[in-house]
Amino acid sequence: MAKTKLSDVFVRELWTQETILESFENTDIVQSGVFTSNSLVAKKVNDEDSATKIQIPVVLEALYSEPDIMDDSDDNATISKISKAAANAIVGFYSKTFGEKSIVAQLGSGIDPLDAADTLITKFWKKDVLNRMLAQLAGAVAHNKANNNSDSVLSVDTVISYDNVIDAIALAGENDDFAAILMHPKIKAALKKADATGFVTHVSETGLTLETYNGLAVFVSNKVPFDTDTGKYTTYILRKGAFIFETANVELPVEAFRNPLSGKGAGEETVVFRNGYLLHLNGYDFVGKNVTNSTGIPTLAELADASNWNRIVTAEGTPFVAIEAKAS
Repeated sequence: MAKTKLSDVFVRELWTQETILESFENTDIVQSGVFTSNSLVAKKVNDEDSATKIQIPVVLEALYSEPDIMDDSDDNATISKISKAAANAIVGFYSKTFGEKSIVAQLGSGIDPLDAADTLITKFWKKDVLNRMLAQLAGAVAHNKANNNSDSVLSVDTVISYDNVIDAIALAGENDDFAAILMHPKIKAALKKADATGFVTHVSETGLTLETYNGLAVFVSNKVPFDTDTGKYTTYILRKGAFIFETANVELPVEAFRNPLSGKGAGEETVVFRNGYLLHLNGYDFVGKNVTNSTGIPTLAELADASNWNRIVTAEGTPFVAIEAKAS
């Protein structure tokens, strides 16, 4: 049987951006509820075909005050104003290229090549989105500590515990509508040792497996920040709709080609994945003071830079709370 070639799988007519996004929409990170969508923002993003900065409207609710008691006087009613703000966000366009040597092994006999390719693409873009989420959160935490007196960050000098999770959520005041927790593998291990029953695995109607910790969808990454000086990891607890996520149009989301000169004439097939999307931490303005790329699209390191962010909501409106704690 002939060896599966990339060009046999990545036929342009078989792959559209919708194909990729349909798979991505059924990942645990999307199903957890930490992403929200906005039709007006979606239209702006869909109209773009190159990197651009757009503005996302943010409603700033007035603080509660006691309502007036109506009477027969000529006194005017007290007016509570609801103000609006605009958060700058970046529509980014990205590409990732794989060569035959790094990809074709996954398309061997016994595996449906289309399923294998679909899984590969979905996993890659899920990881890319997760890493950009982490970088934005790291930048927001750094900004919070420098400018907002750490009012959304709980820092303890002990091993993380469920009590820390409760205390961190309390920083959000009344608005405790949290959906997910994003942690380092070592932090997850510490929590499991202390509270194994808090972790529960669910299977959705579509067959998607979701793990929760005391009701919060669990996501684990080695890229969660670790402070070598303090020995502390940062754990993020995310609200429902913490991030706005919209996809942009990409003309050729997948393209395969062959370079006959590679390997001194042996030849090598290559496949390019392209994607465009807006991922933005709600309640924060991406001011982008220190972005070096001419397109204005920040790198992961630049997303984690505190000077590139500005919080435009109160602590109670912040889309996350964070815990800085040890794993052992």
